[in-house]
Amino acid sequence: MERLTVMDMGYVELIKEIKSGNLRNLYLFYGSEEILIREIVNFIRKTLVKKEVDEMNYSLVEGKDEELEDIIALAETMPFFSQKRVVVIRDFLSLIGDRDSEKTFTDFIENLPSHICMILISSTVDKRKKIYKSIEKKGIVTEFQPLKGNALIRWIEERFSHEGKKIDKRTALFLANTFNRNLEELDSEIKKAITYVGEEKEFIKQDDILPILRKTLENNVFLLIDALGQKDFRRAISILNDMLKEGESSIWILFMIIRQIRLIYRCLILLQNGLSFKDIQETLKEHPFVLKKAITQGNNFSLKQLNHALNFALETDVEIKKGVIEPKLAIEILLLKVSAVLS
Repeated sequence: MERLTVMDMGYVELIKEIKSGNLRNLYLFYGSEEILIREIVNFIRKTLVKKEVDEMNYSLVEGKDEELEDIIALAETMPFFSQKRVVVIRDFLSLIGDRDSEKTFTDFIENLPSHICMILISSTVDKRKKIYKSIEKKGIVTEFQPLKGNALIRWIEERFSHEGKKIDKRTALFLANTFNRNLEELDSEIKKAITYVGEEKEFIKQDDILPILRKTLENNVFLLIDALGQKDFRRAISILNDMLKEGESSIWILFMIIRQIRLIYRCLILLQNGLSFKDIQETLKEHPFVLKKAITQGNNFSLKQLNHALNFALETDVEIKKGVIEPKLAIEILLLKVSAVLS
């Protein structure tokens, strides 16, 4: 099989390769998404190391706490009743303090024993360094960036599937949009949702998990704009108060309100100009779920009403920044003005 280069091997491709049984002697995992790195490491561990001898053939060490010579000795030790020994080194660059240690480690990398599967982990890497080039040449390098689009949707679906649950596409999209900035938080919410619905319910929909999901600012702003569009001023004020109680900044709430009104306005203009959804997405560079929500909300407003609402919001922003009015009161008055325009 032709070796995949560092540019070829992303998270999804790596999963497929491991599942196919094609495992390498050397991996370098780096990037911001630690939860994905942990998943891959555990997957490799379960694939290569028998459970009954797991502790003898699997080692997780911190580079900053170990000596390079000890790591090499550990890696050279033959596995016990197994074909492979898995050695995971977190913050492996801490082992390389000077040129001599880099050369020692590079020489070892280039002559790895066949019984070893070494996984090197780092938050960042310097691709100009000799050690990086040696790792790239001998093994697989994967940068773990935040998942997006279909990759994130599949990750969510697999998360539920692993627990014997199925989730509909609409709910997966909702979760992806709501928590797409933090996989750790998303994972926590999925675990809470699975616990909440219980063992008996296998197919999960959005209504099943909404009661226990943390209401993020973005989702609450969706709900607030929905309330305004439905001419429900009291509900809009209630949602605003909930956001403030949760510790959200008034300035940030206003920013998100302005952003959402502007997005709805732009979507409505593009639709009236005959653009397709795909064209709108390419123009505005927004997540499909966000755009669909904005387009749906646009059904409750005219361009004239949105223009008034946006002007009110921008005037409110100026008044708050000048200290003319207290932020919470200013946003309440804004919601009242918008409601009056819609009535």
